[in-house]
Amino acid sequence: MYPDSMFFARALFTQLFIYSLIIAALWVIIRTAVLSALRKHAAEQRALTPSVPGAKEPGA
Repeated sequence: MYPDSMFFARALFTQLFIYSLIIAALWVIIRTAVLSALRKHAAEQRALTPSVPGAKEPGA
């Protein structure tokens, strides 16, 4: 194997590794934001629904 091709293979591997780290970090950030927004929305919906006397709470 020529030294040039080894250099390019190592550079490509390094680039792919860095891109995968960036994508994983973005995935975690976006997933956390979406789950947080859904949880907040669910809490707001629960607060807006009028409670009927005698009705059992969903979490209880």
